[in-house]
Amino acid sequence: MYDEDDLFLFCSAVEESYPDVQCVKAEAANNAFLILQDERLKPDFIFLDLNMPLISGKKCLNHA
Repeated sequence: MYDEDDLFLFCSAVEESYPDVQCVKAEAANNAFLILQDERLKPDFIFLDLNMPLISGKKCLNHA
């Protein structure tokens, strides 16, 4: 299970520091894979939690 408070704080800090940046959030790797399939989305950065449920951040990065 992901930590909603941590996710909110992280995205708030990024968006406050960089107003042109939009955070797109995924609760787990399988959700991230679905989001990244959208060809309109071209992320400049992908931040991963190393302790994501089901698939670790490292494994997720290898599959992306």
